[in-house]
Amino acid sequence: MGCAWLAATSSALADTPAFDRPGIGFSTTTIPRGSFAIELGVPDFIHSSDAGSRSTLYRLDTTVRAGLGTALELQLATPVFNYQHADTSSVSGSTSGLGDSGLSLKAALPSSSADFSWAMLAGVTFASGASAFSGGSTQYTLATSMNQKLDDTYTAGFYVELDRADGTTDYTLSPNLNFTLGSTLGGYVEAAYTHVPHSPDSSVAGAGLVWMVTPIVQLDLSFDLGLTNASPKLQGGFGVSVYLQ
Repeated sequence: MGCAWLAATSSALADTPAFDRPGIGFSTTTIPRGSFAIELGVPDFIHSSDAGSRSTLYRLDTTVRAGLGTALELQLATPVFNYQHADTSSVSGSTSGLGDSGLSLKAALPSSSADFSWAMLAGVTFASGASAFSGGSTQYTLATSMNQKLDDTYTAGFYVELDRADGTTDYTLSPNLNFTLGSTLGGYVEAAYTHVPHSPDSSVAGAGLVWMVTPIVQLDLSFDLGLTNASPKLQGGFGVSVYLQ
């Protein structure tokens, strides 16, 4: 969703679909049939602390997008490498390994307004990673991103995600505002609320920047601050995305 600004950039970028990095949600466009996009977190990170203990997780998040049709794409996503360091009052240690892998279908949905766009994603994540970095069971996801263009500078967005695993359903709600800062530079601000049954709710808020280094290569930088005790204290990352036509 942080890349919704791309539609308002110069004509040199007009043929480049928006990337899904960065941000909590995803873009409302899909890539054309026969093309690919590779989006990497190099790295993404999550820092947490509570009651005298703290941990930092670094992930090489990897998403490969393949265009299947005019409004449909297939996505393969996995943290190909994780490294976590944790400290408590008496113990300090590190671990590393592969994360869980997921397959998703993303569809750009029809709209009667040129200023409104939306997309839906349905996916499944398999417990294929190392035990320290795995959810431990298969997770099913259904999510929707919506964007409303306000003017040539600002686009408002909203993201909804439902996740089901082990018989329980979590949901995340995330509003965001995207804006252009130049012909190849954009930014966004976002917030998110996540409800997990039988656990404290969590909330975060943050911002990010995206820079189209070339018409097919994007760099991104983002962060989110935790607003509740149950939230990570800080999460974010640096990313590189490449479109292969």
